[in-house]
Amino acid sequence: MIHRLKHISVRTGLAVLSGETVSLLLLRTFPPVTNPAWAIAVMLLLIILAFLLMGWLFNRIGLALIKPLLHEAGIWERGRDTRRAEAVYLKAMATCDSFLISPQVKKRMLDRITGKIVHFYLARPQKDQSSSAFLFSYLMNHPQDAEVAENWLQHTGSLEIHNREHNELAIRIGNAQPENTTIQHALARFFLAEKRTDFPALQTYRRILENKNGQDVGSIAAELADLFLKQGRADELSLKVYLKALKQKNNRQQLVRGIAACVHWVRRTDRTAPLLQYARQLLTRNGISITEDMLDGFNPPVTRPAPQKTAAFKNAGSLTIGFIQRIYKTVRQTVSLSARKAAGRAKTILAFIRSSEKTKSYLKYAALSVVTIGVIISVINTVTHLIPTHTGIGPGNTPEVVPVPVVTDPFTLQVAAYLKPGHAAKYETFLKKQGLDAYTIVVEGSGKTWYQVRISHFPDKKSAKTCGSSLKARKIIDDFYIANYERPQD
Repeated sequence: MIHRLKHISVRTGLAVLSGETVSLLLLRTFPPVTNPAWAIAVMLLLIILAFLLMGWLFNRIGLALIKPLLHEAGIWERGRDTRRAEAVYLKAMATCDSFLISPQVKKRMLDRITGKIVHFYLARPQKDQSSSAFLFSYLMNHPQDAEVAENWLQHTGSLEIHNREHNELAIRIGNAQPENTTIQHALARFFLAEKRTDFPALQTYRRILENKNGQDVGSIAAELADLFLKQGRADELSLKVYLKALKQKNNRQQLVRGIAACVHWVRRTDRTAPLLQYARQLLTRNGISITEDMLDGFNPPVTRPAPQKTAAFKNAGSLTIGFIQRIYKTVRQTVSLSARKAAGRAKTILAFIRSSEKTKSYLKYAALSVVTIGVIISVINTVTHLIPTHTGIGPGNTPEVVPVPVVTDPFTLQVAAYLKPGHAAKYETFLKKQGLDAYTIVVEGSGKTWYQVRISHFPDKKSAKTCGSSLKARKIIDDFYIANYERPQD
């Protein structure tokens, strides 16, 4: 949008300046006339022609500057001088982003330059911060590019820490290429490294398990089964993972307990019936019966209550609709009356402008002033659009301290627990963006420090369960259980 404004402003300013200059020179050669309408028409026509000519000329100049730069960058790249090649490529991109190139030509040329830079960075064995940032920006706009996406996932998956932007891009790539098995496997490895079991990660795991011809499914299922067992999951996806991981002959006793818990708690439907039947037969062949001890440590899946509309709710809805309709009718009548008054005032103002030569002159110079200011602003933006700005925290930016209210409600919802504080902070931030009162508490247990993410506080277990079921149905959380409320730590 900014580029379009810069281009249009410069073209308009130069077109007005050149069109008026040429028209004034031409009018001096003609005798004076009593009706100047034809002179104004000639001036407008010249300005329009100058606008079109400026666009064609700007594009020719911009392309003439970019093509030699691309040729030079290719020479430096073939000569293995990556530093100079990168500098020339970036210079070509900056030229493409200047006011010289029209938006239509810029899109076509920018795709060409971006493609060259992307392949230039992919060919480099070591990626620095600038190249990684460029590839990240490219993939955010082109997540369907399989070659670049696979390279980025492999490179980023080797990092020890993934930030929020990395996770967002990984999800975007997975949604853009759900049928690409290579991408989905790399994405699954990415999520497993983060120990993620949120909705996007679960969707990726499901795609991996449903692909019968996929490679390395067994090892992914084994790692995922360990993660699910630590979390005590017992649902349909967990049952598929446990059965797949059982073939690896690793952690067989825990896997059998997980299968038994899933058989006990997973609801039998047309979709789950074959899977449950196979799991029961497996347990029967091994002489295993489901006991309370086997279910210990596993969390049953929470059923989603069906919404019910009471008669009082229906009556309240009818009254609300009638009230809204009355308000709408009143507002429409008021707006209609105001519009008629505004139209009458506008006609009066236009009649005054037509009858006053002095007012016409003022308006003309005001329009020229606006165009001139637009040209100046566009030139300033062109010069400074690459200069980053930084804002620091000063004395006047000290955050306001808000007193913590006293909470007496005894219950809360725990929705996740992490071993890394960064993971808990990311999930807490995500929940807060959904408008939830999320917080994290630190719990020591079994020689480990757990960072538990919790939501809100409730006066009783019924209201807590209703809230948790609603959030799970809306795919905001994956699971929950009701815990005793503890004041968030400062």
